[in-house]
Amino acid sequence: MLSVIRNCRVYMANDNNGNVVPDESISITEVTSGSKYTKHCVVWGIYTVGEKHIYGVGVILQNDIILSYTVINVTERQLSAKNTKEKHIGFIIAGSYRYPERIPYSQASKWMDGKVYMHSARKENPQAGLIKLDETLRLHPYYVAVMTLPEHDYNGSENCVLVGWGDHKDKFTFAHKDAFEAKVKVLNTETCREHYPNLHDRIICIFSEQGDEICDAAGGEPIICDGILTGIMSSVKCEQGKPRHSVNVFQIKDWIEEQMAILSSIASRLMVYIGIPKFSTRRIKRAPLKVFLIFSERIETSSEDLILI
Repeated sequence: MLSVIRNCRVYMANDNNGNVVPDESISITEVTSGSKYTKHCVVWGIYTVGEKHIYGVGVILQNDIILSYTVINVTERQLSAKNTKEKHIGFIIAGSYRYPERIPYSQASKWMDGKVYMHSARKENPQAGLIKLDETLRLHPYYVAVMTLPEHDYNGSENCVLVGWGDHKDKFTFAHKDAFEAKVKVLNTETCREHYPNLHDRIICIFSEQGDEICDAAGGEPIICDGILTGIMSSVKCEQGKPRHSVNVFQIKDWIEEQMAILSSIASRLMVYIGIPKFSTRRIKRAPLKVFLIFSERIETSSEDLILI
């Protein structure tokens, strides 16, 4: 018997003991928008004076580390702000299939620090960045889960998907309210270089018949082949009918692991005003922050109803 947790859009089934668990045999994309891999994904961006700016998607590598196509140095941005009252802080939203149109400050995990893989303006170079959260995520095997790094390089599988919310509708929202899963093909290096002759060795190309969804994706979306994290979508858009760049995660695995160890040793730098215009603000000094998990209770309501300020 199938039942649905409506606010999460997760399809469930009962096990032999009567417990409700996700039905792994169901390909969610065949039933509705969404993906069983969304539990590994987050949306990230930056608040500035109460206004949010969405930058892309990321993948949970550990309970306080997110992998994406880049990261913004929020600490540096805060220190260089001309207006001392102008507060900058990074945020992520985890645990939701549906992207909320409003993200209350108190209901998002915060961050200030990160590491960029390669500072380069060349489109042919790999893009990757690690975000260090100021508080650990509350993990859950079905809704907010770590995705392990690959043990081997991409093996030529055609069973690959991209998971995300599509292009930016504007700087606040995505084109799709619900996460979606799109089947993609990872091209071999020779085919890829027919389109991009100067392509870096640590980039792979992906292609899909659903060209618009791939070419217009925001960036940071995971490319998952046979359940293995294979690539992270770059921010470089592509033309219809052409492949798109994705960093080869295995090829930068050593850098990722090295930087994760460094970031995990960094103390929280979060010391900012938390609040939204027209609401009272309060000073936070390295205090614990509430992690927003939209799935925390089974209630009969839509996700919009859960986004309360």
